[in-house]
Amino acid sequence: MAVRRVKRKKFKNVNWRSGHIYTFKYHAWHNDPQPVIILMYALQGTHENTGHQWRFFQGINFTYIPRSMRRTFAKKWLREWDRSNGNLEFTWEKVKATYPWMKLAVRRYFFKPAYYINKPREIRR
Repeated sequence: MAVRRVKRKKFKNVNWRSGHIYTFKYHAWHNDPQPVIILMYALQGTHENTGHQWRFFQGINFTYIPRSMRRTFAKKWLREWDRSNGNLEFTWEKVKATYPWMKLAVRRYFFKPAYYINKPREIRR
């Protein structure tokens, strides 16, 4: 199966959806053991050229958003959330075009092996 972008994924009894906020304990952490992210999507499958498995969530981690920009970004996200009735989708292309400074906050979180992510939950608006 080729690598594909998945905007909705059921993982550990949580329905992960693009544009929604999640928190979890991450076993393979370097700087943030309990991230709070806005999910962009999951990438899964086998890379056609390298044969490597891709099995991770990609999201915007609030910890890495510059402190001076967090409130501004959160307000914009809330306006978009209300306008779309919770059907907000984030993609790398949209983030890069709309928030070029945000690329520092985009992180990948492996969901396989499954023990990397524990106690996931959605933070509801």
